[in-house]
Amino acid sequence: MSIINEKKIVFVTLDWMKFYKGITEKDIPLGTGGSYPKEEKHEIYNFFEENGKCYGYTPPYGKLNLYDICSTEIKTSPDGYKYIEDVLVIFNASKRDGKKRRMIGFYIGATVFNERYDNKNPKRIIKSNNKFAGYNVIADAENAYLLEEAERNYELPYSKLDGFGYGMYNVWYASNNDSRVKDYRKNIILEIEDILANVRKAENDDDEKKYIEGGIIKSVKEVSRIHRNSEARKKCLEHYFKENENYKCQICYFNFKEKYGELGKNFIEVHHIQSHTQLSNRIGEHEIDPTKDLIPVCSNCHSIIHRKNPPIKIEEMKKLFWKSANIA
Repeated sequence: MSIINEKKIVFVTLDWMKFYKGITEKDIPLGTGGSYPKEEKHEIYNFFEENGKCYGYTPPYGKLNLYDICSTEIKTSPDGYKYIEDVLVIFNASKRDGKKRRMIGFYIGATVFNERYDNKNPKRIIKSNNKFAGYNVIADAENAYLLEEAERNYELPYSKLDGFGYGMYNVWYASNNDSRVKDYRKNIILEIEDILANVRKAENDDDEKKYIEGGIIKSVKEVSRIHRNSEARKKCLEHYFKENENYKCQICYFNFKEKYGELGKNFIEVHHIQSHTQLSNRIGEHEIDPTKDLIPVCSNCHSIIHRKNPPIKIEEMKKLFWKSANIA
């Protein structure tokens, strides 16, 4: 997870979408991001992960004024494009509800180019005109954060109402020395840091990530989904340990507090009975029932469960353990 560079920031307005992984029946741009035909917009793939990267587009026409981001750190690529590294790119959009533009997501540590790269990647096709979606921003997917719609509440200032902020243009550099601009930059970074802290906590609670074949999958962080997973873990523990008693493995009954004293008090891992990684890949976003889909287990049992792919079922694990313990 990259550290935010507070000196290099750019605000980019997009059309409003849910996922930005291409136009689908469930995700069509609202048409609020300018007059360009919404079916032909390039930003529809801004949070589509490909080989550990996100390739974002900046309307209009994939152009950025790098001098307004940081004039002293502009570099030139071998193919002649100007670029700046380690930029915080804050994406925003508006709905048809009369409210201001709101932060919908961000890239941390991004590389931004002054012009659009065209490509011929069939995964980034714009179906309405059979063209390919260009890009002028690149970030590691693990440093790309997309807020789900219910979480998009942080507003951007609007110059006509607030005396500073964005205007009609789709890019705001927030680069002048106005004290209000400085304060806003400081406050939105605090907001993002709070989001990152919540994501870290939720990921630490998501024990299954530790057992994925080949290591942790580096992908776009969909913020409220991660938050819901953390809440699901909490509800699971409340279900199994109603009186906040010492947590114990539901397979072998190992109790960390009995073994390690206060250091082990209320420590346990939580296993997804049906792999949420595989289920997400098959059916997409889905709801978790903390009392049926999750179960508290110790680290040893959890490791053995994930020694096979798909993971060993709970009933089979219980049979393996009690058989090894010579208990009928």
